[in-house]
Amino acid sequence: MKQKVILCLVLIGLTVFNLIGCTNSNKDIPPKNEQQENISNENSKTNQNDITETNNDSDTKSNVKTTENSKSTNNKDKTVKENNEPPKTQESTKQIYKNKLDIIELGMKDLDEKDATGITANMLSAAGERHKRWDDALNEIYGVLKEQLSSDDMKKLENEEIKWISCRDNTAQNDSSPYEGGSIYSYIYTSSLAETTKERCYELIAKYMK
Repeated sequence: MKQKVILCLVLIGLTVFNLIGCTNSNKDIPPKNEQQENISNENSKTNQNDITETNNDSDTKSNVKTTENSKSTNNKDKTVKENNEPPKTQESTKQIYKNKLDIIELGMKDLDEKDATGITANMLSAAGERHKRWDDALNEIYGVLKEQLSSDDMKKLENEEIKWISCRDNTAQNDSSPYEGGSIYSYIYTSSLAETTKERCYELIAKYMK
């Protein structure tokens, strides 16, 4: 009888122990609904991360496109601005030849050095070269005017030129006559021709050239 009681107590104890173990095991395993909720939350976080990355990629692409559009707009604005700029004024023939005469004048320094030597031969050579340079310039200007002027205007200029040549020679004669017979006479005469020819070059440009 005692053994039966002890056996019953042992069985009862095992049963209680098993019940306690099952209860604890059930507590550790979350309910099915809770598991599903956790899985749903994780999926939601993953989706949100994917959306965030997608938005970031979209923003980056949008910024790149905006930058490219801005560059394109700037280039178009620059092109429009360049097209709207007034064209550079082409230098007139008159100004070109005036500049040429100024250069010729500056180029006479080598001849001035010859004059400064006081040697008659050097002075005569300088005067002759000076007259030649201005006479060459006058002939070039005259050729340009033939192309620019009408036939009537050119005829008037030819008549004027004949008178000018006579005036040039008379001026040279008058300037040198006080030195006639002297070694410096030819120098004064030729120098006068050169100076009168230079003045005529500037006169023709100012009066007739376009």
